[in-house]
Amino acid sequence: MEPVKVAVRIRPLTDQEQLEAGQGVCVTELRDGCSLHVDEPGAGKGGKVFGFHKVYGANDDNKKVFSESALDLVESCLQGINATVLAYGQTGSGKTYTMTGITPLVLETIFANCPSTCTVQISYLEVYNDTVRDLLNPENEDLPIREAQDGAIHVPNMTLVPVATKAQALHVLHSGTSYRATAPTLMNSSSSRSHSIFTIHMRRTEGGTVFMSKCHLVDLAGSERNKKTGNTGDRFKESVGINAGLLALSNVITGLAKRPMAVHIPFRDSKLTRLLQDALGGSSRTVFIACISPSVSNQDETISTLTYAARAKKITNTPVICKELLSQLRTEQEGAYFGFNRETHQRDQQRAKEEKEHEESSEVQTLRSKISDLQEELEADEGIFAEYLKETRILKKRLVDYEALHLQLSEELEKAYEKIAMLEEGCQPARTPVHVWGAKETADAATCTSLIPTRSLSPEKEDLAENKLQTLISVVELQGLRERESEFEKVAKDNYYYQKTNKKLKHKLRELTEERGGFMTKIESLESELRKMTERARQAEEKENRKVNDPGQLDTSGRVVVSCDTSTLRPATFEEILNKQRARLQQKEEERRKQEEQQVHQKEEEAKTSGDMTPSFSHWSNLSMPNHTPCYSSPVPTPVHGY
Repeated sequence: MEPVKVAVRIRPLTDQEQLEAGQGVCVTELRDGCSLHVDEPGAGKGGKVFGFHKVYGANDDNKKVFSESALDLVESCLQGINATVLAYGQTGSGKTYTMTGITPLVLETIFANCPSTCTVQISYLEVYNDTVRDLLNPENEDLPIREAQDGAIHVPNMTLVPVATKAQALHVLHSGTSYRATAPTLMNSSSSRSHSIFTIHMRRTEGGTVFMSKCHLVDLAGSERNKKTGNTGDRFKESVGINAGLLALSNVITGLAKRPMAVHIPFRDSKLTRLLQDALGGSSRTVFIACISPSVSNQDETISTLTYAARAKKITNTPVICKELLSQLRTEQEGAYFGFNRETHQRDQQRAKEEKEHEESSEVQTLRSKISDLQEELEADEGIFAEYLKETRILKKRLVDYEALHLQLSEELEKAYEKIAMLEEGCQPARTPVHVWGAKETADAATCTSLIPTRSLSPEKEDLAENKLQTLISVVELQGLRERESEFEKVAKDNYYYQKTNKKLKHKLRELTEERGGFMTKIESLESELRKMTERARQAEEKENRKVNDPGQLDTSGRVVVSCDTSTLRPATFEEILNKQRARLQQKEEERRKQEEQQVHQKEEEAKTSGDMTPSFSHWSNLSMPNHTPCYSSPVPTPVHGY
C-alpha cells in the first residue's frame, strides 16, 4: 500500500494582479517546505494551515519539481510499475506550464536509462466535452473505453507511435499538442479547453519475462467561474463540460478518501475518471500536483484546490510490477489466432484477399476506360487534322494557280504599256471630237477602217483620217487594259484572302499538335501507373509464394503476422495495343512532316526561278487621252511568290 503523493506549486503574481489596486497575497509558504498558510476570506478571520508532501514557491523551477516529486516514479516505471503525474488547479494557475516543463525531463530520464531490449511507444488522448479524441490521429473521435478481465483500462483503436529517441518523442508531443482544443478567456489568453493524457508505453524483455508499464502525464483543464472568465456560447458549453468532469473526479477522490472506503466508487460517471481509474486507488504510483494562485482575488478557488488536494492525499494505491512470461503470452496469442477463432481468422483473411483483388481490378478497369476515352479523342482529332490538312493543300494549289495567272497578266500589261508609249511618240491626238460617218464606232480597228470613204482625199484630210484611226485604236487598247486591271485587282484580293486563311490554318494546326502532345503525355502517365500496379501485383505474388507453406509467424511484439494472397495482373495484350497505336501515330506524323518539307522546298525553287515580276505603274499618272482621265490611280499590291 502506498499513498498518493501530493505536491503544491504556487505561481508568481501576474502583471495584471500586481497593477490592480488593493490586491495582496493570501498564501504564505512555511519554512519546513511541506506546509503553507492560507488566509480565510473576510475581515478579522484567521487562516488555515495545509500540510502536503512538498510545497514549491514562486522561485522554484520545473527541474526541482521533477527531481523531488516525479523522478522516483519514472525510475519505478522502468522496473515495470505504472506511474501517473497529474496536475490540477484553477484556470490560469500554471498546470500546463508545469506539465510542459516536466515532460521533456521524463523522456530524457527514460531514454537515458532504458536498456536496448526496451521498446517505447507514445499515445496522446484528450477528453473534450466528455468525448475521447486521439490527438495523434484527429480523425479518431469518440473512442470507446474498455476494461480487461484483470481490471486494466485500455482504449481500442488509439494511435501508438514507436519512438527511439527523446527528439522523436518530443516531435510526436508537439504534433499532438497542435490539435488540442484551446481558446482565450478573460483569465488566460491560451486556456486549455480539454483534459489531455500523454502516455509513454514501455515494453522490456528480460530473459523469458516481459515487463510492461505505462507512464501517464495528465494535464487537467482548470476549474472555471463564469463571472470571472466571461465565457459565452461555445466557451460556456466547454466550461460546463470541464467542471462536470472535475466534479466527477472530486466524487471519486471523496469516495476513495473515506475511511472505511465507500462501497461504490463512481468511476463510470465520466470518461476522465474511467481513464484515471488505475491511477486512483489502483496498481499505479501517482503524484498529484496542485497549482494555485497567491492572489487575494482568487482566494476562494485557492482554498477549494487545497481542500481537494488534501482529500487526495488520503487515497492509497497498491503498486504492482506488470510482468508476464513470454512463453505464456505467446501461447495465449497462438490460441487466440489458431484455436477456437481459427475459422474466423481464415474467413477474415479470405475476405481481405477478395476485397484487395476487387479494389485492384476496379482500378485497372478505371485506367483502361480512361485510356480508351483518350484514344477516341485522339482519333477524332486526327480526323479533324486530316480535314484541315486537305483544305490546306487545296488552298496551296489555288494559290500557285493565281500566282501563275498574276505573272501572265503582269507580262501582258507590260506589253500594253510599251504599245501606248509607241503611240504617244508617233502621233499627236487631235483636240476636236471624233466624227462618225454614218455609223457608231465599235472600238474595233477593222470597223474603223471600213468607215473611211473610198474616194480619194486631199493630203490634209488623209492625215486627219489617219490620226482619228490611231486614236480609236488607242482607246480600244486602253479599254482592254482597264479590264485586265480589274481582273488583276480581283486576283490580288483573292491572294490576300487565301494567305490570311492559310495563316489561320497554320495556327489551328499548331494548336492540334500541342493538344495531341498533351494526349500522348496523359497516355504515357496512365501506362506508367498500369506498369506500377502490375509490378506491385507481381511482388505480392512472389511474397505469397514464399509464404504459401507458412500459415503465420510471430513478430517481435508477440503478435501473429499472417500472409495474404493477391492476384496478379498481366495486361500484356493491352500494352501491345498501346505500342502499336503509338507507332502508327508516329508514322503518320513523319509522313506529314516529309510532305510539308517537300512542298516548301518546291515552292522555294519556283520562287528562285521565276523572280519578282511586280509591274510599275508610275508613268500612268502622266498618260493623257482625248476627253479621258487617267484610268488607274491606286497602287497595285505586290504579288507574292512561293508559300
